[in-house]
Amino acid sequence: MVSHFLLLSGFLSCGMNQPVETPVVLEIKKGKLQRLIPWQAYPADLPAPDTTYADCYALTPLADAHVHLALDGVDFAAARARWNDETGMHHMWQTNLESMARAGVLAARDGGDRQGWAHRLAAQMDSLFYIHTTHPAYCREGGYGTAFAHPLGRNAMPPWGELTTQIRANGSRHLKLMLSGIISFTEYGQVGPCQFTEKELSALVAQANGAGLPLMVHASGAEASALAASCGVHSLEHGYFLTESTLTQLAQKGIYWVPTLAPVAAQAPAYPVAARSLDRQMQMVELARQLGVPVVAGSDAGATGVRHGFGLLKELELLGQCGYSPLELLTKVLRHTWQSLNPDLDPVWPLPALNLYRQPPWQKLSALSADLITILWLGDDEIARTTLAKSHLKFSPASSD
Repeated sequence: MVSHFLLLSGFLSCGMNQPVETPVVLEIKKGKLQRLIPWQAYPADLPAPDTTYADCYALTPLADAHVHLALDGVDFAAARARWNDETGMHHMWQTNLESMARAGVLAARDGGDRQGWAHRLAAQMDSLFYIHTTHPAYCREGGYGTAFAHPLGRNAMPPWGELTTQIRANGSRHLKLMLSGIISFTEYGQVGPCQFTEKELSALVAQANGAGLPLMVHASGAEASALAASCGVHSLEHGYFLTESTLTQLAQKGIYWVPTLAPVAAQAPAYPVAARSLDRQMQMVELARQLGVPVVAGSDAGATGVRHGFGLLKELELLGQCGYSPLELLTKVLRHTWQSLNPDLDPVWPLPALNLYRQPPWQKLSALSADLITILWLGDDEIARTTLAKSHLKFSPASSD
């Protein structure tokens, strides 16, 4: 199998602590990174490297840990109406993936939809994207979440063992639970009651762990967030109005926190309460950084005002306003993000792909949106590059070595 040698101006992986900021050659074989060779010390007995991208800075692909691919981020009602239109759903799915690619986002963890569209369509797609889905998610009958989840009976202990077995069998990669309601944009601090008890959630955590299904839990409010942390869930989604003591638990237990700043930021101009809620959430993210909480980038893409792909760039920008440097975001935060999808992935080389930029985004985060040139897909036998056009995503051979 032939190795490919790529000369680049610089390179950073989320599995690294520091970037390579001098010209470097990447040796890639069978889609995997073999080694980094400083250009100044490049051995004469190796093949001449491909210099097509010698002026580019490479970054391993971005990942979004909280999306809804059955929604478009533009019009919630119109997107839901497409759930009864298979042709419309296929078109929206492709549009959402194209939007992700134009932002350099090649991986995502989907939070589910009631009809399982994301789960079905992900199973039908090719391997260019790494999408984790689940179906169904669960909520309580009468509680928040019926647009995304299957409602369970009000009073009895849910049959978690049976449900986790079914979910595992249908190819789900994780399990999603609605523990609270959503935050109000008109009444500060209001999120609705907890939908499950400590006994019920603890039983689900045990079953999910036994089935190898990471449990992502939608929870906001001090009570629900604390309950999720105390029961040891895999990831706390949202977590608005959580407390410092809950952050301490998250840090001690290594529970991922996905603070989803982007959807509330999108509503903040129209709703003063949303702006106030966002300000508090960002203060807690800053504290989480200081406490060592494994904060994860999840944009809630598909929510109104949050487009797929570019919503993650906004989420990273907002996390940067909480004290994270561009380098921290592209290493520590993105490493946590990839690990929240799959802890077995190699953080140095999570996918056989590279994002190429005109400027190094680890120096200036705005390069993620302003300076993305192309994405290289590194297959077993060839390298393909993307054409990042507005209306389509094309793939063409980048070299014939």
